[in-house]
Amino acid sequence: ISQPVPLGAALADGRVSHEGQEALIRILSGYRKILDQYGVVRVRAVATSALRDTDNREILLDRIRQATGFRVEVIDEVEEMRLLLRVVSVPPKGIHLLMKLGAGTIEILELQRGLVAQFLNYRMGTRRIVEMTSGLGGPGEVRRALARLARKAAQEIRRTIRLQNATSLSAVGDDVRRIAKIVAKK
Repeated sequence: ISQPVPLGAALADGRVSHEGQEALIRILSGYRKILDQYGVVRVRAVATSALRDTDNREILLDRIRQATGFRVEVIDEVEEMRLLLRVVSVPPKGIHLLMKLGAGTIEILELQRGLVAQFLNYRMGTRRIVEMTSGLGGPGEVRRALARLARKAAQEIRRTIRLQNATSLSAVGDDVRRIAKIVAKK
């Protein structure tokens, strides 16, 4: 089962909004019901950058525990990528890039013959981009700012990851799915 929780959109001033908290608890309560129906007793619930970066994280985690019984573990970027590697099919030969685009970060693993060669955590996810451009004027100013951000990110990525040698790429994350839907419509 998969249900994206758009916490990036529910963040206001570094905090998960009340509406975002309610949506998350509703989704996790639904998961709890399904898990109980199947008799699942052992669950590892994890949270990533959206909760890592919030000021009201502890309050939200307590609300989740009280409402669902889940003790959500806030994991770092390295653990997040380790878990991703367990579920993403990586070619055994060549150089494979695994990219996760999230609300707070872009994380890229360079894998050579299935082993991690490089890891990059670039603190510019979709929520951060919206925050950086929200006070700007018209569309032209936003486009120019986005182009500058993209160039800066590309330079940083190129310094760390050997993109030209990659033989394959996997991109994951809720925002990647949203972008894919938009591109597919065009």
